[in-house]
Amino acid sequence: MKNKITSLIIMLLCTMLGMLIWGLIDITKHQKPSSILRILSPQKQLVVYNCVQYGNNPKTYYVYNCISVGNPDLSLKVLDCNKQTVLWWLKTLGVKHYKVAYAQSILESGTYSSKICKENNNLFGMRLAKKRKTTALGQRNGFAYYQDFIHSIMDYKLYQEYCFGSKLNEMSGVEYMFALKKAGYWEDSTYISKIQNVIKHEL
Repeated sequence: MKNKITSLIIMLLCTMLGMLIWGLIDITKHQKPSSILRILSPQKQLVVYNCVQYGNNPKTYYVYNCISVGNPDLSLKVLDCNKQTVLWWLKTLGVKHYKVAYAQSILESGTYSSKICKENNNLFGMRLAKKRKTTALGQRNGFAYYQDFIHSIMDYKLYQEYCFGSKLNEMSGVEYMFALKKAGYWEDSTYISKIQNVIKHEL
């Protein structure tokens, strides 16, 4: 009986050691995390994700692990690019006028099916920024490309802050759309009505 208990303990320790080693191997594949960020989502769920710093000028980060406390199902889906998760990340990351941004992501990416979206993880048709900070890793197919779609959302937020600054808080949704047009985000004369149509039917 004593030998059986000892054997079970040894097996348990070996299993735990194996899991630890596998975890360390998995972490090293993504480099050593430089920080752990904690964000309280609009749904009052604590989101924890590790970030790896890629560079200092500008700083770019890659999210490689996400845990949603209180909703295990969301943890499994939060890194998939679809309507639900894009909207969730826009809110969670504090993107201003997130409804407009959400509609833009659908229009610019062909509902996340375009070549630029799939190959570049680029939801908003962003070109590689040359003056402002960016989360882009470089240029591909003539557009900025990102480690994942979350960084595309982060970059959109940086674009907002660079172009409009504190004025974002004073703008209505309609004023923001016209400000984007004035900034040269699009040339299509029907783009604003398209955004409004997406917001009307999707949100």
